[in-house]
Amino acid sequence: MKRKFRIIFLSAVPLWGFLMILMHIYPFANHGASARAEENSFVLFEDMPEFQILKGKIVFDDAKSPDFSILAINRKPTLNEKKALLRWGEMRELNTSAETYLPNYSNRSEQVRRWADQWWYNAKVLTAALCSGKLTYGEFAQKRMDNFTFYSNKIMEYEAAIAAEQQRRYNAQVQQANYAAEQARIEKELKRAEGVRILQNLSNQLQQQEAQNNEIRSQRLRDAQRSFNEMQMLRIQQQRNNIIQGR
Repeated sequence: MKRKFRIIFLSAVPLWGFLMILMHIYPFANHGASARAEENSFVLFEDMPEFQILKGKIVFDDAKSPDFSILAINRKPTLNEKKALLRWGEMRELNTSAETYLPNYSNRSEQVRRWADQWWYNAKVLTAALCSGKLTYGEFAQKRMDNFTFYSNKIMEYEAAIAAEQQRRYNAQVQQANYAAEQARIEKELKRAEGVRILQNLSNQLQQQEAQNNEIRSQRLRDAQRSFNEMQMLRIQQQRNNIIQGR
């Protein structure tokens, strides 16, 4: 079985990142095949009679890696094979593009679209070189695979770096928001504690004032009682004096 190159295109969004990442994990090959089947704009070349002459010599899907048997072919195309290759190149030009293979092409960054377009252009140049007899089948397969791998890695690394930076900024925003929330909580707690302290001080002052008022009232009662007792003693003494003088 042919092994497919797979490429992960990352898109960060935080807190929002998981669903966006899932949207970008489809490989070039699978996405392209499903899109072409849905649009009915691509015929599986390997099933077409005019391309049977190329079977086992090239990989028809641009996003698949070649078998060892293809990489080992050390000869250039014959005249009839060149005609089939030319027709295959024409049909690829009409039915497929970088946009066909790259998921969410129109929503990707300009840099990613440029790399994808360059990958597709290089693939066409390699096909032309094979048609003109400048490459053997093995050289074509190797260069085509290298071209795909190179730009796949560039796109993956670029979008991974962007995703990491977006995640870093998101984490910083979350940290800042958490810090602000914690500061607000502490400030609120301090205000509440200050309010409790003020109320406690006021209560203590009122208690002290009440105690002072009670002491003043008690002192006045004691003074009044003493004055009353003194007056009583004076009246009693006066009465005694009057009795003594009457005798």
